[in-house]
Amino acid sequence: MDYQKIDSFISTETWHSRHPTDIARFFKILHGMVKEPNFNADQMREHMAQQVCF
Repeated sequence: MDYQKIDSFISTETWHSRHPTDIARFFKILHGMVKEPNFNADQMREHMAQQVCF
C-alpha cells in the first residue's frame, strides 16, 4: 500500500488544526485509501508518525 498519498495532507502547515477544510481534505484522502484491498490503518498511522516525528 502506498501511504505516501497522505503526505500531501501532512505537509500542510495547518493539518493538525482541525479546521473544517483540513478535516475534509483528510477524509477525502482517507476515503480513497480505505478502498484499497491492502489498506492497513496501523501501517498508515506508523507512516504518518514517521513523517511528523523527526
